[in-house]
Amino acid sequence: MIKRIIGVLATIAIIVIVVFTALNCGGYKSMLPEDLFGGSGVENTMVEDAANAES
Repeated sequence: MIKRIIGVLATIAIIVIVVFTALNCGGYKSMLPEDLFGGSGVENTMVEDAANAES
């Protein structure tokens, strides 16, 4: 009986996840800033300045 209740709850949870995913199809928005992985050039400028100072 307990296994049957757990199975029914798991099935309902999976169906709910699939439905919510289908409803939000194309509506994904990242919580990370867009320029997080694209450098703004500040790091490169610092490296170039240090390289120019040594030569």
